[in-house]
Amino acid sequence: MALTRRQFLRSGAASFSALLLPTLPARAAGADKVLVVLFLRGGADGLNLVVPHGDPSYYDLRPAARVWPGTELDLDGFFGLHPSLEPLLPLYHAGNLAVIHAAGSPHPTRSHFRAQDFMETTALGDNHATTGWLNRFLTASQLDDPVAGITIGANPNLSLRGPAPTLTFRSVSEFVLAQGPERAALEALYALPAGDLLGSVADAVFPALDALGQVSLAGSAGDYPDSPFGGVMKQAAGLILCSVAKARALGIPEEKWVYWWGGAHSQEKAWWTSERPDFTECPSMKDTHVSALANAGIEIPEIDHFDFYSCFPVAVQMACEMLGIAVDDQRGFTVTGGLPYAGGPASAYTLHSIAEMARKLRENPGHKGLVTGNGWYFTKHSAAVLASTPKESAPKNGLIAELPSMQMRTSATAVDTTAEGPATIESYTVCYDREGKPVRGIVLGRTDAGSRFLANTPDSTEFLETFVAQE
Repeated sequence: MALTRRQFLRSGAASFSALLLPTLPARAAGADKVLVVLFLRGGADGLNLVVPHGDPSYYDLRPAARVWPGTELDLDGFFGLHPSLEPLLPLYHAGNLAVIHAAGSPHPTRSHFRAQDFMETTALGDNHATTGWLNRFLTASQLDDPVAGITIGANPNLSLRGPAPTLTFRSVSEFVLAQGPERAALEALYALPAGDLLGSVADAVFPALDALGQVSLAGSAGDYPDSPFGGVMKQAAGLILCSVAKARALGIPEEKWVYWWGGAHSQEKAWWTSERPDFTECPSMKDTHVSALANAGIEIPEIDHFDFYSCFPVAVQMACEMLGIAVDDQRGFTVTGGLPYAGGPASAYTLHSIAEMARKLRENPGHKGLVTGNGWYFTKHSAAVLASTPKESAPKNGLIAELPSMQMRTSATAVDTTAEGPATIESYTVCYDREGKPVRGIVLGRTDAGSRFLANTPDSTEFLETFVAQE
């Protein structure tokens, strides 16, 4: 996907290339991995992305173009991330993110475009190189299936150009040529002698049309942003995690099949946290999880593996509470290690948890798994039941008729901004600074008259310490 730097900065878009090794036909024996390459087009200052704050020269030589001292996110006492990269910090500490510093082309070009070409061809200084490193990998691996390498965009990425056949399209849904007279005529037209250029292209394109025609994006995991980048990533998910209903047509071995048994999603009637009628319950979460299980035709004891959305500990605790599961249940509540440790870039943690659940189920024939997600502040909820064996009846999606929330308070409780007088605290939180000192408290509760109030505590450190200690 060719983009200007300005377009990238505005939309968060990136080039996408993929080597789709495990899910489509004619795979190399034992191939079970997918390589996804995101090429971020545009200038980036490496010394400000990963700051060498332990080197005084960084500040001496960059009086203006620098990250302000003390604002970097320390990694090892010498290097630190730019403050805006804070979401990457858990990935680094979990050992899932590596930074390769001071790496680049030794070629002295001052052209951003030429430097990008060198990165994609890995032919430094050769302005006439025409093959990309990914295509050379396909050639060396003898992967001559066109769906082994795909570019989503208007033009093929330079990294995938070369003699090995690859595909390029803007949208999977538009890469269609249905069976019929027109297709038959084209197949006859291109049925040329072996070795002919057009004939070899047709031999690759028509099978690819058939294979990708089975891909569905409707069930792609994750809630992707409405942007060029989000659209590309949704299609990438659809290509990697295809509809299992078409698995046989795609030639996926049956031992790798994972079945969707049922699911549900909903959102709280009281959108804002401050308006929740009861802070100890999450009605729509319970509706969603119970409905997903009912649609799958199973109960909690039949679930072998869980992955509860785990942005914070309270999310897991609330899921346990709503499903009546003990917090020390021996089955555990994650297959990824949890969102804070496994990560979830671009708000796509559930894409990772579903993929990891699929792997877990493949390793344990006959097992079933429950994967959940939530958004905002326990506001939007989703759940899906997966299994390594097919469901005897058709899977269902949606909320059941008899919802648990019918017996719970769900309507929003308006906050009285003029509340005063004696009151009872329902819930509170205290914010701390980097030194561990409390700096602010937020309190929610009810006045003796029954109205909801929302208030800040005094900002006195002594008061907040006493408040937390004595509650």
